[in-house]
Amino acid sequence: MELSAWLLRHTPVRPLVVAVPGGTGARLAVERAVRERGWRPARGPAEANVLVVAGAAGPDLEPHLSRVYDAVPAPRERVDVAGVSAADPQLDAAATALRDLSRQRERLPATRGTVTAPQAIRSLRLGPVAPLWPAGLTVHAVVRDGLLADVSTEVAGEPAGSFWTADDTRARALDAAARLLAVAGWPDAAQTAAYLRDTALAGTFGAEQAPSLRRWARRVRGSPALRRLLTGVGGVPPGPSVPRSLTGDARRRLHRWVTVAAGDGTSRPARDEATPWALAALPGLLRASPPERAGLVVASLDPDADALVGTHAG
Repeated sequence: MELSAWLLRHTPVRPLVVAVPGGTGARLAVERAVRERGWRPARGPAEANVLVVAGAAGPDLEPHLSRVYDAVPAPRERVDVAGVSAADPQLDAAATALRDLSRQRERLPATRGTVTAPQAIRSLRLGPVAPLWPAGLTVHAVVRDGLLADVSTEVAGEPAGSFWTADDTRARALDAAARLLAVAGWPDAAQTAAYLRDTALAGTFGAEQAPSLRRWARRVRGSPALRRLLTGVGGVPPGPSVPRSLTGDARRRLHRWVTVAAGDGTSRPARDEATPWALAALPGLLRASPPERAGLVVASLDPDADALVGTHAG
């Protein structure tokens, strides 16, 4: 057997999952399917070989998706999962295409890019498509003396409306916790939260999952590493116009989600009214902070970008 074909057949699939507005349901289905296949998600284009777009991308986001895909090294594939039912067949098709030697050879010339010399960072754009990032959200900033300045935000995409309902309190809290834990570099705890989230969404959460939830909650609450990493990040003081669900720092918000997840899951989600406030406050929370902290701040606020399409703050 030719060596190239053998290597392709044994190449592990590393999906880079990004969501677009309206793609929350597809994202959750993709994350479940990726976990069930034992694939390890990529944290960025350089680690990936499959770009998975969750949701139907409009023309305003397509140039951004193309730039992300151009940064994925060969061999590579892109798959667009428009809905929940498409996740399994589309991911299987992408894995098959990734390991097709003839297909990859035919596309190889188009994947060769030019290497340019690194330049000093003056401006920064985060989003609007990135893993573990609110769909369609863009943060614009200038980096001065290693800190963010002139921060503004916008949300692009087609109006979608929130995926979450009043019955999804536990699942919604677990989804938020999973994303923050993944950004914080805790993939095992994030995977556990995602599994528990999926059982809650499927209506199968019960006595069998309760011990796992309790162990996960104790581990997250008691972690010295998370305490050091999240304490003081994105601090929001209480005030008459501040949603109670967002007060405190990133660690306090994570612990609040853990408490909600460990409860009976019957109360109405609080983030419906918190999301517009979070977008308006985000520039101020990011200003004068190091760029590497931005992902933690955003994930700890967990804005529901599907409900924010077409809005700006700065």
